[in-house]
Amino acid sequence: MTASKQMEVKTDMGISLAICSPIYGSGKTVLTFLLAHRLSKILKKEISILICCTCMEGGDIRKIVGAGDDYLSLEDLVNVKVSSTNTDINTNSLLYNSGNLFFIDTSKATPLFVKKNSARYQELLKHLKQDFDLVITDTSSDPANPLTQYIMVSCDHVLNIAVQDVQLLDKKPIITPKDITYIINRYANMYPDKKELLRLLGTKNIFTLPYCSQLQEMKNRHKFYQYAGLDTEYMKAVDKLTGFLVEALHLPEGEKKKNKRFTHLLKKGGRQ
Repeated sequence: MTASKQMEVKTDMGISLAICSPIYGSGKTVLTFLLAHRLSKILKKEISILICCTCMEGGDIRKIVGAGDDYLSLEDLVNVKVSSTNTDINTNSLLYNSGNLFFIDTSKATPLFVKKNSARYQELLKHLKQDFDLVITDTSSDPANPLTQYIMVSCDHVLNIAVQDVQLLDKKPIITPKDITYIINRYANMYPDKKELLRLLGTKNIFTLPYCSQLQEMKNRHKFYQYAGLDTEYMKAVDKLTGFLVEALHLPEGEKKKNKRFTHLLKKGGRQ
């Protein structure tokens, strides 16, 4: 199904999932990309997924996917007044994409610009939710970020991320009835263990993602785009979380493939 036909036939809203954490450097952006990448491989081909980064200048999505400055940001779409009534603009064709996986960020935003154009941003985010089947938002750890504030109110579901550090656990994620699960990133064989984490966070549901030095090294070397295709313990944990999301969000899976091994290449950006 082409992007233009998608816009013509799709009248219902997609599902919006916010990835949040009050802890800077908790791994939100990395996990957002890996989850979206895995979901794009196992869901039906016609399902479109949008990664939306609202971290303003602090976002790394553009670097991870290799998008240049010539690709549009949310601010560009706000300036052309994309809305649910302006269907002449095909947002799917404007965004940086790799197959059924699309990317957009807020790299050109400032808090002042967002506040002055808050109504347009909110209308645009609603429009994107109509255009895409699944919108995964990488939110900012800054509680004052106006876009994150709106996302937390308007999204359907929330994934809360913490790390295995007692001092940082004092910064507990925002308690919201939209929570699906807590995720402990960089989990290792140390205190507090999983049982203690359940008590400290006051939850019955935790997914753990193990510490992986290879992931950090590849990110530092700007080769993170290759990591999603590796068979590591971290990616096995991501796959387990992905399976949970497919079931919890009632996402339609595609046909199972016998050969699960694949090489990840962005169709645009062309890194090898």
